[in-house]
Amino acid sequence: MLSLLKVFAREQEAADVFCYMSSDRCTLQSSSFDMLIKGLCVTGNVDRAIRFLSSVSYSGTSCSSATYNAVMVSLSQLEKADELLVMLSKMIVQGCPVDAEAYCSLIRSKSASREMGDCALFLNRMVGDGLLADSETLTNLLSVLAEHGQLHIILATVYNFVSRDGILNPAMFNKLINGLWNEGYKTEARHLLDVMLEKGWVPDATTHQLLIRSVVRGGTKCELASNEKFNMQDNIGSILVEGLEMR
Repeated sequence: MLSLLKVFAREQEAADVFCYMSSDRCTLQSSSFDMLIKGLCVTGNVDRAIRFLSSVSYSGTSCSSATYNAVMVSLSQLEKADELLVMLSKMIVQGCPVDAEAYCSLIRSKSASREMGDCALFLNRMVGDGLLADSETLTNLLSVLAEHGQLHIILATVYNFVSRDGILNPAMFNKLINGLWNEGYKTEARHLLDVMLEKGWVPDATTHQLLIRSVVRGGTKCELASNEKFNMQDNIGSILVEGLEMR
């Protein structure tokens, strides 16, 4: 009955049926309960969804990761970071695996509240669990970290991404190169530039200007940098050649 009511978008009636069944200690199918929680969240009744989640154990109904994710996504959109962490703890206690969607909800929430350390913590934990953030979440995280000069705190994870195909796009590389350079991590920025060029990607105008200014300033001091490990002029030359060949 719950499933039928949900199909007809009658969340209120479905919620009433759930309350009646719970009072009689009736066990619900996990799929039906999942549909109910998602319906409540979509219609803006996330507080009621949370109450149902808290009471569901009394009826013996099991919850899936998808059930918790529906609530966590809503809490993330409402920027309720504290409640989001409470939901995460409940998810873990219930033995539900923390999947990529749950991690992304946490990262988006912490990015919105500008909690850099927690952003890095959840991203590193996510990668450690063999999961990947979606492109939108990762792009937003890099922008927030760059804005606060904190890209260096995820360097180990960045190198993990660099070693694998299909994770970082040219825009992300440009963001990382500029951000790390401005944070004083110039060797790391040069390494990412080399990787970017090896992939056949041409840095954007901002990165061009950054590197050109660096070469000009370095040339006014003296010639003692001629044996420097990373030859920036060679890099600039490569960039210009790449750009001309693409015309």
